[in-house]
Amino acid sequence: MSYPPVSYRDRDRDPDAAARLMRARPFAHLFTAGPAGLRATRLPLIHDPSPDGPGRLRGHLHGANPQCDGLNGADALAAFSGPDLYVPPAWRGETGRAPSWAYTAVHVRGRARVRDEPAFIDRLMEDLAAAGAASLGEAGDGVAWRLHQVTEEYRARLYPLITAFEIEIADIEPLAKIEGDHSDAARRTVAENFAQHGGEDGAALTALIREELG
Repeated sequence: MSYPPVSYRDRDRDPDAAARLMRARPFAHLFTAGPAGLRATRLPLIHDPSPDGPGRLRGHLHGANPQCDGLNGADALAAFSGPDLYVPPAWRGETGRAPSWAYTAVHVRGRARVRDEPAFIDRLMEDLAAAGAASLGEAGDGVAWRLHQVTEEYRARLYPLITAFEIEIADIEPLAKIEGDHSDAARRTVAENFAQHGGEDGAALTALIREELG
């Protein structure tokens, strides 16, 4: 049996879905294995798409983070989380099966490269700030941050304290576990309950299920 199951794989449903999720929810887990062992850090990442391939990710770590050791040239996995919600059997109109969890995610694999050029870090800082402000919706309009708001002296003190990097992407794996292994009737019942009780994540998952059902 292959894993993830075919019903979880989301490569063909919408080729742009992965890029949209990474843009809408840039706060990810970064996993690497190096001299300090297996490490994970939560951090925002910027996805730069490319017409010639899957593109790259950009981000930075605190320089004191042990994950920085061996980062240059390391194989990396970045995991982006989309909407998720618990699914009790009653929400499928069932009682004789176990509960489950619906979710969407994007897993990105590639090789990391440390970048210490000031111009690279300048752009990274502005792009991360823009992504953060966008995540706040209308509230982000009044808190936009630009690089010119800090002095060159401040940047000269800050940049040596961080480790900026890029990941040349080898593979993007979109995942959508949205009750695809259940009957259409059960999925419609789940979607109705998500819409009624699931808040924003429920609304997003409802839209995906209904899109698949047509």
